Amino acid sequence: MAEALLFALLACTSAQDSASPTGPTDSAADSGTDTATGARTSAWTFDSDTVIVTVEDPDSPARTYTFSTTHPQRDGAPSERTLSEDPEGPVLRTGNDLLDGLFALALDEVSQASVATVSDGSFAGGTPQDCDCFETGALWPWVWTRDTSYAAHLGLAWVDPERARDSLDFKLSERKSSLGGGLLQVVQDTGSGGSWPVSTDRVGWALGAARTLAFLDDDARELWLPRVREALANTLELHRQVAWDPTDGLYRGEQSFLDWREQSYPSWTAGDVVPIASSKALSTNLLHLEALALTATLTEALGEDATAWWTQHAELEQALDTFWSAGSGTWHSVLGPPLDPSLWAQQDALGIALAAVALDEAQAAEALENLPFTAAGPPVIWPQQPFTPIYHNRAVWPFVTATVGRAAHRVRNPEVAVLVFDSLVRGAALNLSNMENLEFLTGANHVDDGEWSGPVVNSRRQLWSVAGFLSVVVDGLFGVRADLEGLRTDPFVPAELRERWLSDRVVLHRFPYRGEQLDLELDLSASDGSGTARVVVDEGDPDTFFAPLEATLTGPTSSSGPLSLELGDGGESGVSLQVYRDGVRVAEDLAPGTWVDPDIDPSEDRTVCYAIAAAHSSTGLVSQHTPASCWWGPSYERVGAVEATEFVATGGTLVNNHGRWHYQDWGGPEHVLEIPLTVDTGGPHWLQAVYGNGSGPISTGVTCGLKWLEVLDPSGAVVAEGPLVMPHRGSWEDWGDSTVVAAALESDVSYTVRLRDQENMSSLEHHALYDGAGGGSEAHNDVNITQLKVLRRAGG
Repeated sequence: MAEALLFALLACTSAQDSASPTGPTDSAADSGTDTATGARTSAWTFDSDTVIVTVEDPDSPARTYTFSTTHPQRDGAPSERTLSEDPEGPVLRTGNDLLDGLFALALDEVSQASVATVSDGSFAGGTPQDCDCFETGALWPWVWTRDTSYAAHLGLAWVDPERARDSLDFKLSERKSSLGGGLLQVVQDTGSGGSWPVSTDRVGWALGAARTLAFLDDDARELWLPRVREALANTLELHRQVAWDPTDGLYRGEQSFLDWREQSYPSWTAGDVVPIASSKALSTNLLHLEALALTATLTEALGEDATAWWTQHAELEQALDTFWSAGSGTWHSVLGPPLDPSLWAQQDALGIALAAVALDEAQAAEALENLPFTAAGPPVIWPQQPFTPIYHNRAVWPFVTATVGRAAHRVRNPEVAVLVFDSLVRGAALNLSNMENLEFLTGANHVDDGEWSGPVVNSRRQLWSVAGFLSVVVDGLFGVRADLEGLRTDPFVPAELRERWLSDRVVLHRFPYRGEQLDLELDLSASDGSGTARVVVDEGDPDTFFAPLEATLTGPTSSSGPLSLELGDGGESGVSLQVYRDGVRVAEDLAPGTWVDPDIDPSEDRTVCYAIAAAHSSTGLVSQHTPASCWWGPSYERVGAVEATEFVATGGTLVNNHGRWHYQDWGGPEHVLEIPLTVDTGGPHWLQAVYGNGSGPISTGVTCGLKWLEVLDPSGAVVAEGPLVMPHRGSWEDWGDSTVVAAALESDVSYTVRLRDQENMSSLEHHALYDGAGGGSEAHNDVNITQLKVLRRAGG
């Protein structure tokens, strides 16, 4: 291959006749050249702020740029920055010094993130660990699975594929030697309720691995490929066992990256993440889809039969249609837990973007048309949570914006492509860095709003934000696509973007690909017309972007007639209420007060569960759901229980403290509970443990309790089985209900319910360095078990 192979690319353009855009950026206010020094200066206005760019040596193949900004900098960072291009590395030439300089700035931040050691205060007391890796950000000097994976996927894989490989490999681990080692898998980082399987988005590692494999040279790729396949196959098999629900074909687990409960889930999950663990998320299921596809592809590359992987992929792709809402014209974020298995109204930009890249193209086009934008970009959740600090809530995250850009590229949506480009350019220019996140209306790095101020944390040179800027240039303008088979280009440059930012000729010099350097060129001389950018949020009208306050639900109750519920408006006027029964909306446009379910006879042998949501009467925006509330009969007659005093235990100690008899310190690899069970009425049931887990706070850790439940008939045959997830509750004094396992039980049969260990994230050698519970050489999966609940669903 030639040392500098030139790709002449004719960019796809688009013309629109709509009104002028109200997007976030304006063109250069002025420019000039210093006749004495040859330096060229241009000034760019963004609302009330100005960014000045000076190029000291504009004709040099490796320029030096000086930026200054009037925008207030986060955490006291300087408002001026000078950097130089690498004379042997990639450089961008667009005819626009701001763009060329920001591309160089992104590469400079990649260089700053390229470290020999990484550290985090929760691992080895902050002692640096050797790793030729990418650190996650100025405030996050560790390697985190999802950040690294998205960053490699968006751009770092082509910048430095070897370092991307090493960073991703840092997040692979075998089991601790005390457990016998082996079973290489992807690490789920510390997280909600003690991590996996509350969170299951570790499979997103496949995104970064796929792009990295595509850019590694032949020898390095051949060496790493079998290890990637092994880790993904093991991870997916564990998820198939623990997180996959055969009833709908979807995987359980928290939304990817939106892992601060109060920011993106109902407020009542702040103290109990079991409903999150048993719900299903659009984004996380799409990451499973990508992981299945890569595992199948690598299996074929190794000369093996991949039919089973492709079958799982096809089945999941079909199941993902559950998240599509024809009424909204988009995909929604969350399918609720078993007691409220409804499609919640909330949307998230990352999930929609991932879906728009991978799923039905007609639906993708419609979803992109309906995606909310502000002048600062696409907010990562929609609508916003009221009375919640800015972080995921009320925020634009550049890596999500860049992923939206990839979706716009696929469906050739010029309006969205322009908004994405403007958002990323503006954010990097004003802050002289690729920030972690920005407030969604102003694009500011901090907004003072009292106790709701934020973003609460906002790191400079956040790794996936840096990669996001690179992506809109390389993946967007030039349309670079790479896989195991090779490299191709598919450029997309809407006319509005071209007119605002680019000259007729755009060149990316010295683009690295498998040991070669390529020159990629765009010929934009045929571009004409004007695109239009849409802004759907009006800053002056908060009802256009805030969800209503969460409603309240009391009941259901019945004296002798139909079931009745007491519906509350949550303290907010101007809302109507919606009722969901067993996951199906059965009433809407209701006023607060008593609602009677006309369809349910409470005397029937049937369990029904309700949840409600509030909707703004003016905008139609819908709140999060209330917790589900069920009719178990007039005296909870369809809820049975077996107490700990009746258990037969191997391991643990039967004690009476924390207010209950329970087995304490129970949950080691050899520990078993056997529980006698007989039901009076046959039919479908849920089995659930009442447990305590004070091993860590609800917000973090690696010691989510995970056990395997089996129901054995008198012959010893297993007639039902599944995982019981018991996340952190923050204190051993606090008791709660685990997730449920479905079981069809016959009356008057003497069953035995057996509980045994199922390894959690503390079993991985990667977490031997962790300073919290589960660190060290031993795994930690202890929980307190006080009761087995038996929930009868007979007749319904």
